[in-house]
Amino acid sequence: MSALVIGGRPLHDAMDLVRRYCGLPWSGGADETWAYRYFDAVDVERSDRVEPVDVLAAAALHPGLRHADLTWFWQHRDDLVRLLKDLPPAVDLADADGRVVAAVQALPRQLSEAAPGLSLLTKVLHRKRPRLVPMLDRALLDRYRARLPGRGTESWARLVEALRDDLTVPANARILSELADSLSGDLRAVPTHLRLVDIAVWMQARTRIEG
Repeated sequence: MSALVIGGRPLHDAMDLVRRYCGLPWSGGADETWAYRYFDAVDVERSDRVEPVDVLAAAALHPGLRHADLTWFWQHRDDLVRLLKDLPPAVDLADADGRVVAAVQALPRQLSEAAPGLSLLTKVLHRKRPRLVPMLDRALLDRYRARLPGRGTESWARLVEALRDDLTVPANARILSELADSLSGDLRAVPTHLRLVDIAVWMQARTRIEG
């Protein structure tokens, strides 16, 4: 399989990185347990309402879930319904029109002072919109660092654009489709193209740390 090109650099061994993360045998050994079993494989109710399980599953990716975070998601569940109505569930980020992309980019403006950070919010919302909403994390920010204007929330709008650009590259789209097809016989919940990029980027960064 050819290498994905993400953030202007080739990302080699995406197949191995994703299989390892998803608990499948890979070229380096037997199955392992990462967050796939506690996040991606946990059933999602196909509605616009953020359920408690969506917040709890996000804790597999976001250490340090606080009492204040739990309280916020419960108290703002109706606000989140309204927010999700602007984010169509059947649209991929690669195919989103300008209005939908703008709605994704506007997520930081939905946060009040008492709200959880954008990193946690996007992990919860990704559960509801896995084809459309990226998850803000350090590995992804580092991957795109040269193309981003700032750090954290400041970089969100440009990060969304950069990810969308990479997902629309025909070679990347073909590789991601091949990867998803190869996983379909082994996984009950096959990650979306957006999530496959996120997994591969995160695992590559993790592999460098381990090495």
